[in-house]
Amino acid sequence: MKIRLSAGLLVLVVTLAVAAAGFGRTTAIVKLGGLCDLSGPTSDVGVSYCKGELDYITYFNRKGGFSNKAKANISLPDFAYNVAKAQQLYAQITSGNPVAFMGWGTADTTALGPQITRDKLPFMSASLAEQLTNPKDTPYNFVAGTNYTAQAQIAAKYIDRTTSGHKEIAFFHNNSAFGTAPIAGLRAYITAKNFDFTVTTYPMITGTTAFDAQLLQAKSRGTDYIFIQNVPTPASILAKDVKRLGLTSRIVCLNYCASEVFLKLAGDAANGMMGIQPFTPVTFNVPGNKAPAAFLKARGSSLAEQNIFYLQGWYTMAVMLQGIDTLIKGKKAITGPNLKVALETMPEFLSGGVGFPIKFKASGSRAHDGMKGSRVYSVTSGRFTKLTGFVAP
Repeated sequence: MKIRLSAGLLVLVVTLAVAAAGFGRTTAIVKLGGLCDLSGPTSDVGVSYCKGELDYITYFNRKGGFSNKAKANISLPDFAYNVAKAQQLYAQITSGNPVAFMGWGTADTTALGPQITRDKLPFMSASLAEQLTNPKDTPYNFVAGTNYTAQAQIAAKYIDRTTSGHKEIAFFHNNSAFGTAPIAGLRAYITAKNFDFTVTTYPMITGTTAFDAQLLQAKSRGTDYIFIQNVPTPASILAKDVKRLGLTSRIVCLNYCASEVFLKLAGDAANGMMGIQPFTPVTFNVPGNKAPAAFLKARGSSLAEQNIFYLQGWYTMAVMLQGIDTLIKGKKAITGPNLKVALETMPEFLSGGVGFPIKFKASGSRAHDGMKGSRVYSVTSGRFTKLTGFVAP
């Protein structure tokens, strides 16, 4: 049986017969759409992140689901970080009228931006690009992690406060909108703060197996710090090259580099790295780890087998579902515009120390930038050590 909905209601509700204690019951399903990179160049992040999203929905439903007992449902097809495929899949998925969409990277999220706005479809993705946080430009996009620009600025702030003199920064980045997203904001911050830093950029072409030429160029400039805005696999290749070539520059990883995946791939070359990471590595025992750890243990796995990206996916999904439940509790129709307002006005989301509290606003140049701080870590003997608490730029 299909429930008849009022015009404009964007929630797809179906009824499923479910056996419970020998009796039949019906359960409403709140449908979300989404995309993942499970086989493309960012799949070293995507596999765990998207598992975290899916596992949170299972956990959420088994705890009773939404306040009205409805359950959440999502499908996360692999688009292999292919923007054209993302657009095709988005069109197919949204024809089913999901209430919200969980996207993936900067390139696909940016490409889908105009359509997301036309569809009035609340959208969260793994992209933490500052360019997606202004509701005047992307009114339905919400960023649930400290943006890349702020991360780079926090790194510059930490370096300024803990060292002295001129610093040469080599900014190695994925050769994409994801990679370049923080550069302009970092340079503007350095100028505004009057830091004696110079930033030189070096694109990392996908598939590169050695970065000798670029690193030797950076070495000739007397580079003090190598910032990396990339995913773990190419970042680990770069780190090994730094060690092999004998550079003394300190590596500074932004969040998709600063991970357990990078530590495993880079080995000894990761030691001494400084990481700017809004989410807490799984080796730290914070209260917010308890539920996902128990969920995984019951299924023969663990947070150690997963990684920090699993927690990021878990809690990003949790934020979106809290927004939907805010509407249900308020007895408001689950429409895109209503969900947008709910996300903008709901109380700050707390993740038990996994990340900085998340709070969106309705107006302002970064109103949809939900997380405002990050911790700074270093790596010693293959393990993360916390250098600071949560700090802002």
